[in-house]
Amino acid sequence: MGTLRRDIWITPEGRQVVWMTLASWLLVLGVYQLTETLSGRFGWLYDIPMDVPAVVLVALLVLPAYPLVLALHEATPWQKWLIFFVVALVIASLQSMVNLVENRLLGVIPRFDAAHADIIRERFARVMQGHFYKTFANITLIAFTVQVRDRAADRMALLEVSARADRARLAALRLQLNPHFLFNTLNAISSLVGAGRTREADEMIERLSDFLRQTLEEDVDAIVPLSQELAALDSYVAIERIRFGERLNIELNVDRALRARILMPSLILQPLVENAIKYAVAPARRPVTIALSAWEEGGRAVIEVRDDGAGVAVDRSSITSTGLGLANVRQRLETLYGEAAALAAGPDATGGWRVRLRFPPTITSHL
Repeated sequence: MGTLRRDIWITPEGRQVVWMTLASWLLVLGVYQLTETLSGRFGWLYDIPMDVPAVVLVALLVLPAYPLVLALHEATPWQKWLIFFVVALVIASLQSMVNLVENRLLGVIPRFDAAHADIIRERFARVMQGHFYKTFANITLIAFTVQVRDRAADRMALLEVSARADRARLAALRLQLNPHFLFNTLNAISSLVGAGRTREADEMIERLSDFLRQTLEEDVDAIVPLSQELAALDSYVAIERIRFGERLNIELNVDRALRARILMPSLILQPLVENAIKYAVAPARRPVTIALSAWEEGGRAVIEVRDDGAGVAVDRSSITSTGLGLANVRQRLETLYGEAAALAAGPDATGGWRVRLRFPPTITSHL
């Protein structure tokens, strides 16, 4: 069995039990008075000054059952019902005594003495039965309320654990991008230094510093405007332009209004452009254009990264140097949006390769 808490009455749950108990007993009093009125008996009007305080006191006698219900959290159903039965008998006896005192004050019982023992027993038995049924039902209602509340709390705890797991998974996926990108960039800087292109190497280090400052300051599960994602992408592209010069062309087809309206996971575009540079720009001997477009369609934001490189010759969806690439992006979208998001990749009809993302344009993830 659990332990009794001393602060249960100052909690929202404790106050809810108090008001629920008072309301249920006052409702019983109201129903009784209504039936008396419908029967043409109006004597209850003179008893109100005594009835209402007596009913409130009777209701307050039920409240000690609440901490008991909490303490029986781990008890078996049979143990709970047996204890509820005994407690209801004890409380009903106390409530009946309150009603005897009320009857004495109203003159229904002339005196508490042996001469009036029969009327005392008759009155006690009559109210005892009614109080027992109502008190047992009240305790059962309290127990049911506690059970529903506990199940809701357990459900919320499971959801929170699931959300934390999803955030940890997102963090792992996001943090994988930095070593992947750093590996490629540091290799490029090393090649530039080896080739004596120190000015370009210095510029790449400066651009790398800017990019890392932007990306590492972001929360791993941040949802950012498309405009912010494009700014981070611009820092990344500046690094790659140093490597490939005129062979790399970037074309943006994004309406300015969409840049603020579309919200998306941070650093979701960089691996798509990196994939295009790796398999379209790097092997090419001619300029390659990577076009990034964005629009809204069917209640979804659509982001497309398309290049005019050798799309048909290489199946890029299954080839990534570290096993990340598109699989990483797909997992992040699935974690954030579930079935509301999709990633499609394949050769473009006009040549080259195309990757298209679809996801809700606002913050609708389950995290």
